[in-house]
Amino acid sequence: MLIDGLLYMADAASATTSEASTDYIDTLAAAHDYVGKEVVFKVGTAFVAGAGAPTATFQLQTSNSSSFLDSSTTTLAASSAMLAAALTINSFAYRVRIPVGAKRYVRGYKVVDSGAEAKRFNAGTWSCFIAEDVDVLLDHTQ
Repeated sequence: MLIDGLLYMADAASATTSEASTDYIDTLAAAHDYVGKEVVFKVGTAFVAGAGAPTATFQLQTSNSSSFLDSSTTTLAASSAMLAAALTINSFAYRVRIPVGAKRYVRGYKVVDSGAEAKRFNAGTWSCFIAEDVDVLLDHTQ
């Protein structure tokens, strides 16, 4: 897959709490068409659970505002809730195409379900970026 450094929304962000990506993509900038491109959430350093069994959910959010603080902010897609055992070093946590209906700005968001204060991740990092081209795995046994 080809990755443009300008298309990173999060790069080695902390896994310990819920947080938005540090950057966002302006889908109208430089006349780029991002609809149909794939957003990839990748684990850098493995997630390590503290007490309890915390889960992480990865979301693709969109908004008319770059602050993502207005009522137009919505979640376009979300992964299932994942335990630390599934979030291993250099693994792909979630991949999703940007659907039709995306507003001007898009970002990644990671939700840590820590229903109780003791349920936390102690370590781990994640990145989120738009991939211009996606690797296709072919099954040559058929």
